Amino acid sequence: TETLGPDISEFAVLAHAWASGLSIHDVPVMRRIMGEPTGVAYAAARPLGDGRLGYDAVIEFDRHRRALLIVELLDHMETDWGFAARADGFSVRVAYPSTYATNAPSTCAVTREASGMTVEERWSGRYESGFRREWIHLHDVVTRGAVPETPIADALGDLLLIEEITRRFIEAGA
Repeated sequence: TETLGPDISEFAVLAHAWASGLSIHDVPVMRRIMGEPTGVAYAAARPLGDGRLGYDAVIEFDRHRRALLIVELLDHMETDWGFAARADGFSVRVAYPSTYATNAPSTCAVTREASGMTVEERWSGRYESGFRREWIHLHDVVTRGAVPETPIADALGDLLLIEEITRRFIEAGA
């Protein structure tokens, strides 16, 4: 109730749970690519039927850059996890499988213009789960004194950003 208030809908609780339990993993990726988030321009959750939901959030960064976070809890077993980034002259698309598919590779495609042609370079073949890698790193931090890849200040910032997104859900009528 501290984050959401005492008079909230069950849908708002569910939307907050999905944002804090699922989308929070996307924030460090955005930070590494875009820098520190400066705010949330827009966020709204929507019911998809049968207890499922979706939501969109526009995250602001410095230099008038924005990231669009789209999350949908589908009614079938398809996963579409990854991100795309665009800049002058090229675009990047990274796709990674569900953490439950331990033997499915991640892929990275870079598309650019070269001599009047569209060129796409693709890399694939990394079969390591991101969650497995996080747990191994945590083990190294605790047992070997490795420096955490994500400082505690960034982790706190991630939580605060998710709270801001959730407040926007509620303001939009979730």
